[in-house]
Amino acid sequence: MNYSVLKSLLPLLLLLPFTINPQGSGDITSDDFYSLERQNWMDRITYQLNYEPDTTFDVTFYGINLDIPLDSHQINGMVTCNLVSNTDGLTSISLQLSNSFEITYMSGNVIQVNLENDTLSLTLDRPYNRGEPVSITMGYTGIPMVLNNTKGMRFESHGNGEPIIATLSTPFLAHLWFPCKDGPGDKADSADINITIPDTMINGNPLIAVSNGTLTGIDTSASKRTFKWKERHPIVPYYIMAAVSNYSHFQQIINNRRRGTFPIDYYVFKEDSLQAVNGASDMPDVINFYIEKFGAYPFEDEKYGMSQLGFYGAIENQTNTIQNSLSPDWFMVSAHELSHMWFGDMITCLNWHHGWLNEGFATYCEALYTEHVSGFNAYKSYMNSLTYTGGGTVYLENISDPFGIFISIIYDKGAWVLHMLRGILGDSTFFNVMVQYAADTRFRYGHASTEDFREVCETVSGQDLGYFFDEWIYDQYYPRYTYNYQQDINTNELTLWINQVQEQFGWREVFEMPIKVKANFSDGSDTLISLWNDQVSMIYHIPLNREINTVQIDPDNWILKYITQITALTNEKQKNFIFSLGTNYPNPFNPSTIIEYQIADPGLVTLKIYDVLGNEIATLVNEVKMPGNYHVGFDGSKLSSGVYFYQLRSGGFVATRKSILMK
Repeated sequence: MNYSVLKSLLPLLLLLPFTINPQGSGDITSDDFYSLERQNWMDRITYQLNYEPDTTFDVTFYGINLDIPLDSHQINGMVTCNLVSNTDGLTSISLQLSNSFEITYMSGNVIQVNLENDTLSLTLDRPYNRGEPVSITMGYTGIPMVLNNTKGMRFESHGNGEPIIATLSTPFLAHLWFPCKDGPGDKADSADINITIPDTMINGNPLIAVSNGTLTGIDTSASKRTFKWKERHPIVPYYIMAAVSNYSHFQQIINNRRRGTFPIDYYVFKEDSLQAVNGASDMPDVINFYIEKFGAYPFEDEKYGMSQLGFYGAIENQTNTIQNSLSPDWFMVSAHELSHMWFGDMITCLNWHHGWLNEGFATYCEALYTEHVSGFNAYKSYMNSLTYTGGGTVYLENISDPFGIFISIIYDKGAWVLHMLRGILGDSTFFNVMVQYAADTRFRYGHASTEDFREVCETVSGQDLGYFFDEWIYDQYYPRYTYNYQQDINTNELTLWINQVQEQFGWREVFEMPIKVKANFSDGSDTLISLWNDQVSMIYHIPLNREINTVQIDPDNWILKYITQITALTNEKQKNFIFSLGTNYPNPFNPSTIIEYQIADPGLVTLKIYDVLGNEIATLVNEVKMPGNYHVGFDGSKLSSGVYFYQLRSGGFVATRKSILMK
C-alpha cells in the first residue's frame, strides 16, 4: 500500500466521524446515529486489541464462491476452509466473519456454528489430532459492512454511473466479506476465488470479475457468468481480492532474459484507457529492475495484474494490485505496489508490529527505481523528500487500530532505515542482503520479523548490527550533531569535534553510527574518511597532507540527522575569545530565561542550575565546546518561585551567577 498519496489527506480523514455502515442504508444525518456508530468502531478496536488468532490449527485452503448482484448490495457466499490440526484433541476452532452476515449453511467436519462479536465459533464433529485434516463449508448472506466509510467490500461507480465493486481488506479486514482466519499470521497454501456476476454489457464493455492468480475459466449460465481464479501460492486472507466492473483489458508480456515470460494484465475504466496505457508504459522496466535487484518475480507462473478503482489509494493484493488510477501521475505508486510482490506478499511481516518490512521496503524501492532512471543525485533528493523527524518507533507498539497501522513512520522512516543500512554496509553487501533475504526459504512465501531481517543482514555482512536496529527500529527520533574543526598549519593534522546534543530534548543520549567525513582541499581535490561515533562528545585527530578548505560531515546524507556547525576556526583566523558567563535575561524571569556564555579554549563545558541549598536542579550543558559565544535556554515552569544559581565550568574556569524566578 502506498502512503504518499494519502498522507496529505489523512489529517482530514481522521477528523471525520468514525462509522461502520451497511451499504445502501441511506445518508447519515443523526448525531445519535453517529455516536452509536462511533461506539461500534471503538468496540471493534477493543475487540481487535484483545483478539488472539486461533493457533490450534493451520489453514491450508480457501475455496471462495461469491454471488455479487448489481441491483442490491447483498452478497451470497459459500466458503470452504481446509485446515490441519496443530494439536491433539482439537474439538473446536474459531474464525472471523462480520456480524453483518447470517450463516445459511454448514457442512463438512462441523456440527455447530455460532457467530458473535465477529467471531465464528465452530464445534467439530470429533476430536482431531495433530496433523489431521479438517474441512468446513459455510454458506452466508448479507450486506457487507464498510469500516469507517473506507474499507471492506465497496459498491461504487465510475464514468456514467457504471459499477465498480472492490474489496479493500488490509490489515485485518478480510472478514468483512468472507469467513477466514484474519490478519497476517496464517497463510493459506492456495485459494480458489469463483465470482459470479450478471452477464451484461455496460457502455459497450462486458462486466468482468478480477481476482488473484490465474483465470482458469468462465462459466455462463442463467444470465450469469462465473469467473474462476486460482491462486497457487501461499496467501494471507487480506490479500485475497475481488474487483468487478465493465473493465477494458490490455496486457504487456515480460520477456526477462533471466526468468522467461509472464504477463502483466491491466483492467481499467474505458474512459481512462489511453492514460492508463501511457501510465503503464514503463512498468516492464520496473519489473525487470526489481528482478535484477531482488531475484525472480515471485509469481511468474501466474501473472502480475493491476485493477483500477477510481477511489481510495492502492492495495498490493497478491498478483493483482488495486489502485485509484493507472495514469502517469500515479506511476510511482504503481512501482511501490509492484515491489510489494516481493516484500509484503511473498515475504509478509510476521505481524503488524513489523509492518515496516512491507511498507518501508516498498517506499525504499521507489527511491531505488528513481536512482535507476535518473542517477544517484536524484536518489538522494528522493530520500530527502521522505525525511521523517517525528516521534514514535518504526516498530509499531499499538496495532489494534486498522487506521493507525499505515502511518508515515513505517513508510518514510522505514525507507530511511534501509537507506542508512546501505550507507553502513556499502552497495555490494547491501544488495546482496536484499537478494539473500528474498531468496531465504525460511521467509519466502512465508513470514519474517525485524529480527529475521537483522539476522540476514548480520550473516551476509559479518557485522553485529544490534546497535543499529535498537536505535532506529525500537527507539525514537535521530541524532542532533554539532561539530567544529581546525587544522594545524605546520603538520596539516585535522582536529574534528563531533558532539551529540539530542539528550537535551529527552531523546536517547547516543546514536552509535559510522560517520563519513569529506575533507575538501584547497587544490580542489578531496578525500572521504569514515569515523566511528559512539559517545556524546568525541575529538578526532586525522593526519592529512594538504591544506583543507572545508570539511563536510555526512556529505551524501546517509544518516537521518540534524547537524549544526559551530563557527569554523583556523589558526590564521582564530578570534580572541575569553571565558565569561553573562547575566541571564530576563531576570527576574517567568517561566523561561536565556543564559549567555563564552569559551576561550576547546574542552568539556558544563552549565548547571542549583537551588539556594546547593542542590543540583538541572544540567543545561555537558559537552565538548569549541571557542566561541553560546546561549542556552532554561525553563523553570516546573519550579517554585525563588532564587536559583547557574554555574559554568570549563577547564580551570568556574563562574556562578544568581537568577530569580518570580511567578
